[in-house]
Amino acid sequence: MSIAPALSGPLVDLSDPDVFVASYPHEHFRWLRQNDPIWWNASARDEGFWVVSRYEDIWKVSLDQKTFSSARRGAIQRLWKEDEYESQKELLINQDPPRHTKYRRLVKNGF
Repeated sequence: MSIAPALSGPLVDLSDPDVFVASYPHEHFRWLRQNDPIWWNASARDEGFWVVSRYEDIWKVSLDQKTFSSARRGAIQRLWKEDEYESQKELLINQDPPRHTKYRRLVKNGF
C-alpha cells in the first residue's frame, strides 16, 4: 500500500460536500485507483483522512480492526470533542468486533 500523497492528477477535497453536488467524482476515483490508491485527503475543514479507492485494499482494511478501528475515532468524518464522542461510541457504525458483531446480529433481521 502506498502512503505517499498524490503529486498530480484530478485532486479534489472529498471533505467538501460541494464536490458531490453535480455528481459523484468518478474521474477522481478512477485516477486514484490507477495512480495513488491510498491517498491522503488534506482538508481545510478538519485534520484530513485517508481515501482507500481499490476494492482489494478496502477489503483488507475492513478485516483488520486492530489497525483500522472505527471505535477509536468513529466512522463519521468529524473532529469530535471528547465529550461529544462518548455518546457516539454507542452507535453500531462506531463499534468494532466482537461488540459490533453481537449487536449487528440482534438488529439484522429488522433490515
